[in-house]
Amino acid sequence: MSKVRLAKLRKQPNSTWALLQKRLISIPEPFETLFPAPVWNLIHSKSNALSTNAGYVSTSLITTTAFLAGTGSILRIGPQEMPLNIYSIFVGPPTTGKSQAIKECAITPTAAVARENDASGCVIQKCTSSGLVKTVAEKEKGFLLSAEIYDILYKLLKSDEENATGDVQVLCQMFSGEEASYRYATERVREIRSNTPFCILGATQAPFAARLVTILDQGHGLLDRFLITFPKCLRPTPQETEQAVEALTQSPLSSFDDIFLEIARLHASHASYTLSSEAHRILNTLNEEFIADVNEAITEGRIPPKTKKINIILWVAASLHSLIT
Repeated sequence: MSKVRLAKLRKQPNSTWALLQKRLISIPEPFETLFPAPVWNLIHSKSNALSTNAGYVSTSLITTTAFLAGTGSILRIGPQEMPLNIYSIFVGPPTTGKSQAIKECAITPTAAVARENDASGCVIQKCTSSGLVKTVAEKEKGFLLSAEIYDILYKLLKSDEENATGDVQVLCQMFSGEEASYRYATERVREIRSNTPFCILGATQAPFAARLVTILDQGHGLLDRFLITFPKCLRPTPQETEQAVEALTQSPLSSFDDIFLEIARLHASHASYTLSSEAHRILNTLNEEFIADVNEAITEGRIPPKTKKINIILWVAASLHSLIT
């Protein structure tokens, strides 16, 4: 880890982070454009009822859908099979409803699905290096959830740096769905099969997000695997919250649990997603642009770009398809 960079970040006053947050939330949000109007209206009403915002809720819904759909499906691109393993973090100030969004859109629905299937939970909220691998290997899936993800990831990465515990390798391999085996001093060999469903959904504040980017950006590619968003984190007024609660009492879908239970039922048997011809065309264009950038960098003696953007786009698209349809 870059101790000098981290030390500089820790010295920044709160006013610095407030100004950074102001700049970041001024960027136009993509969330409304991702959903049909009826779905977006439900998300907007639900976020108001929770006294949070649609950006937090949207990120949580997309990641939870990816996990639940991914437990019984894969994405097939030609001969390649891919999991739907999204690592997402949303960033916002304290008291803006981060915990509410994760609880309502991830923790509670996954618990409801586990109860219906009479299965033990696969949600991980705190873990050590060996505990993470043990849980995923035994359950054959895992969903790391935290309203303050910085603490968890920092401890894992610090342990990896100081004790060579292999946490970076574990997270990188599970993102890509690679088969792997791990041995710890007091544990038997733990096997993680290929395309094991594993997602991360977390939240943090701007100063911790900056530190997290620093410790993730160590050349091992882990940073490229995270989808980090800065939603417009303005809270609704009490009147807007009351109106949303009243509206949801008259809606057939007052809770997200029913939606996720249905998603889990539809993916109870193994299924695969493939791309439409239009999606293939877009994918080819993205690949061509990336390959051109890599080739140009190599021929000019520059460091080639590294990105998992295409993987993230594909998995978010599959998640949205499962959620919307």
